[in-house]
Amino acid sequence: MVKPHLIPRITRYNQTGKHFGHWTVLNYAGKKRWWCLCKCGVLKSVLTHNLTSGRSTSCGCRRHGMSQMPIYAIWAAMVQRCTNPRSRDYHNYGGRGIRVCNRWLLFESFYVDMGSPPFKGATLERKDNNGPYNAGNCCWATRLQQSHNSRRVHLITFNGVANSISQWAEFLGIKVSTLSWRLRHKWSLEQAMQSVCRDQPKCL
Repeated sequence: MVKPHLIPRITRYNQTGKHFGHWTVLNYAGKKRWWCLCKCGVLKSVLTHNLTSGRSTSCGCRRHGMSQMPIYAIWAAMVQRCTNPRSRDYHNYGGRGIRVCNRWLLFESFYVDMGSPPFKGATLERKDNNGPYNAGNCCWATRLQQSHNSRRVHLITFNGVANSISQWAEFLGIKVSTLSWRLRHKWSLEQAMQSVCRDQPKCL
């Protein structure tokens, strides 16, 4: 946030708190631009002249008419967590350097590249969890697939293959809670990775 005394005289008036169409001005962004929040939830920096002249009145959601659709909510959430320090998820995205490519800052371009979610509950996943949001690094995934790709997931390597606990449990045909219990109680990987408990007197 730029301190009030650093706002150049050329802006003439502090625009903070004012409303221009769907925009609400939050604070000065520098270089004659203001951080503005659209009614649909998108945060964007807008030139002073574009605000005061009426040239810009929203992020564009009124133009394409898709602001009430799931795909727009997915796009807006992506932009928020990467660009808005006030977002509760910013520290896991924008705060650690995850960026949205310039092309995808415009909803229409994002929609051209990704289309509508192919199934109900689809989530936008980055193939490289440390990479940016762009067409080459993103795909649609189920919530389970996305959770497997999370940087918080602990991977277990067995016989040269690395998988999450839930993936190993599915492969072995046992409950996730069973495999977690075995590992938590210091079973060796060879013992824990048995689909049937044979080597221990107690098994969930």
